[in-house]
Amino acid sequence: MLHVAHRVNSVKNLLKIPNNMGIEIDIRDHEKKLIVGHDPFKKGIVLEDYLKNFSHKFIIANVKCEGIEKSIIKLFYKFKIKNFFLLDSAFPAIMRMNKRFSKHFCLRISEFETYNKLSELNKHCKWIWLDCFENINLDKKVYNEFKKKGFKICLVSPELHGRKLRNPNSKKFLKKIRQKEIKIDAICCKFHNFGFWKI
Repeated sequence: MLHVAHRVNSVKNLLKIPNNMGIEIDIRDHEKKLIVGHDPFKKGIVLEDYLKNFSHKFIIANVKCEGIEKSIIKLFYKFKIKNFFLLDSAFPAIMRMNKRFSKHFCLRISEFETYNKLSELNKHCKWIWLDCFENINLDKKVYNEFKKKGFKICLVSPELHGRKLRNPNSKKFLKKIRQKEIKIDAICCKFHNFGFWKI
């Protein structure tokens, strides 16, 4: 299972992450440039400068502004980055770009966001971003459906929504992973919590 460190929006923090791990960053546009930064109306490092320091296994790009997807992908390709996906892209953008870039988009699913047309959606996205606002909800039937359709799964760790990491629900789900009942392809969590999700 790939470990992805959440919100690594500075070069200083990027250099702390081992190269065999992944990172998640926030990308927006500012003054006609792509920048790395979570909050609007604030300055951030120019994405191109940030990527000069990137040598890691995977990157998740959280898209904070509509219409910048193609520019992000082109820049990633310029730096020979091929292992990545874009998070939170508007569905019209995904539909427009799906013919060439479907493997680089993800579909968010949670207790509040479910999709019944997975057979059609897997043409547009190859990753599931499995969010858990209250509990990790993934039973074997749904899991089998994801895998049948060829999706990879990235689980969102509970602390990213302000919940305790070491809760009964998380421990129960981790046990399923360790017993190989369920295969999760990636976990996005805070860097200091990598140890909890070690398989």
